[in-house]
Amino acid sequence: MARSATDERIIDLPIELIIGRMRTVGSESNFALRSENPTPTGVWFRVHHGASMASWGEKITVTLTPMGQQTKVNIFSECGMPTQLIDYGKNRKVVNYLFDFIMRPGYGQPAQMPPLNQDYAPQQAQSVQQPAAQMRFCTACGKPIIAGARFCTNCGKPLQ
Repeated sequence: MARSATDERIIDLPIELIIGRMRTVGSESNFALRSENPTPTGVWFRVHHGASMASWGEKITVTLTPMGQQTKVNIFSECGMPTQLIDYGKNRKVVNYLFDFIMRPGYGQPAQMPPLNQDYAPQQAQSVQQPAAQMRFCTACGKPIIAGARFCTNCGKPLQ
């Protein structure tokens, strides 16, 4: 049996917001949404995380069950290769990443504000972006390439 990790949490958001978040998991991260399956008690998603040089990939099941204005979220991640005995914590990282992804502000979620009793000074984000004409993309997977990289950070293919 392949290595796996699972976690279940009650999230203080309605199920509709979490469903909207899960529908974007493929476009906003390195996961592929395989299916969305409604059930009488909620909905479950099948998500796949592809193979890389560090992993054979993971098969992930996310189950959502409404509980009033809250949602019970269960995430189960297992190695893509059934005979894999060691995952070096990759499945746990996938589970934690998906919970963080679900909790990110978006789709009507209010942004998390700091408590009023703390000093808060907004900071300007410093983001350096290359002009679109100078950006390069991997020919194998289509992901943007970091300047100066010799290998694609997504699929591992050597770059020219």
